[in-house]
Amino acid sequence: MKKLLVTLALLMALPVPSQAAWPEKTMTIVVPYAAGGMADASGRLVARELEKRLGVNIIVKNVVGATGTIGAAEVARAKGDGYTLGWFPPGPVAGMPNMRKLPYGKDSLKPVGMMFDEVAYFATAKDAPWATLDDLIRDVKANPGKYVMGAPGRGGAVHLSIYSMVKALGLDCRFVPERSNADILKAIAGGTTHFHAAPATELQRFDLKAFFVVDNQRSKAFPDIPTAKELGYDIPRITNWMGLFAPASTPDDIVEKLSVTLGEIAADKDFQASAEQMSCTVAYLPHDAFAAFYNQQFDIYARLLKEIL
Repeated sequence: MKKLLVTLALLMALPVPSQAAWPEKTMTIVVPYAAGGMADASGRLVARELEKRLGVNIIVKNVVGATGTIGAAEVARAKGDGYTLGWFPPGPVAGMPNMRKLPYGKDSLKPVGMMFDEVAYFATAKDAPWATLDDLIRDVKANPGKYVMGAPGRGGAVHLSIYSMVKALGLDCRFVPERSNADILKAIAGGTTHFHAAPATELQRFDLKAFFVVDNQRSKAFPDIPTAKELGYDIPRITNWMGLFAPASTPDDIVEKLSVTLGEIAADKDFQASAEQMSCTVAYLPHDAFAAFYNQQFDIYARLLKEIL
């Protein structure tokens, strides 16, 4: 017995081998949409910068289907070891979980950091007959059901944003979902869709005019366009944000390291220039602020989708 106790004491005195430093092997970032779109391009941009700073290879994996929910589900059920992450806009993580039963929910994912955020403008065709917002409101109210608001599908940021705008203005419009923002722009040009929650890049590149922006302040790019609050309208700020998520079981120290690294990337001038070329607005939030923002957005989506569906 004495020999056993001595052996145990010696074993306890030995140094405990430290855990391998993270990361030490290839990581995967799941993008829940096809290659070539904005979510894919922006995710690859962030992955490339993470590779440089973390010193490991990162594979961007496109998992397509079911409005982004197949990819989100893959991340939610992955091992929480920091080697499988998700690059998500609001649709699959704030919209879809509030629309139908899924194999994951809000608590299945851990927000790591937000990188981009695109605010929405209440926009119509540049040659539309309304010179002012008051003109528009009078005409649409005099013709209930005549005019159309468009969005790429149901339950995403653009849909809820244009719905919120039209509701706040007290307008009776029909909703016609399109396959993409490109299809909405074609419909606006053809006169079959009239109102759209457009990002700033679409105002710059296409024949659109905007009456207000749903943001806390006016845009530097469009200083003459007022905010909705300036005009007296209380509209929830629903934006097309993009950020990094991890499985809920991912350790906090890994999430913290990722979050800090994302902050370093967001502050890099070359990264900002690359993002600008892609028409992405850098708006970094660290994991704690992003988690609070995400919870707020999830609740807004839940309330509005309950009204719509």
